[in-house]
Amino acid sequence: MLPAVFLETRQLSYQPAGQLHPIVSRISLQLHAGERVALIGTSGCGKSTLLKLILALQPASEGEVWCQGELIRPASVRALRGYRQQVQYIAQDPANTLDPRRSVA
Repeated sequence: MLPAVFLETRQLSYQPAGQLHPIVSRISLQLHAGERVALIGTSGCGKSTLLKLILALQPASEGEVWCQGELIRPASVRALRGYRQQVQYIAQDPANTLDPRRSVA
C-alpha cells in the first residue's frame, strides 16, 4: 500500500500571453510521502516551468496544486509560506543554486 498523497497537481497548465501553444499542458500527478522523484526531459520541454508552477513561483494559466489535502494553488501568501517550508527542488545547476553555508539535513 502506498503512503498518503503528499503533493498533487490537477490539470496544471501554463500558456504565456501571446503564445499559440502552452509550455505546460494539463499535468496531473501525485507524489506520495517519502517518495523521491526526478523530472527529466530535453532542454526547453517545460521541466523548470512545471516546478515553478508547483512551487507557486509562477502563476498557472489553469489547474490546482494540493499539498496534504490543502489547496495551495490558488492560495493566500500565508498558506504559501507554510507550503514552501515543506517542499523544495534542486535546479538544473545545483552548484550555483545551493548555499554552501547551509546544511542539507
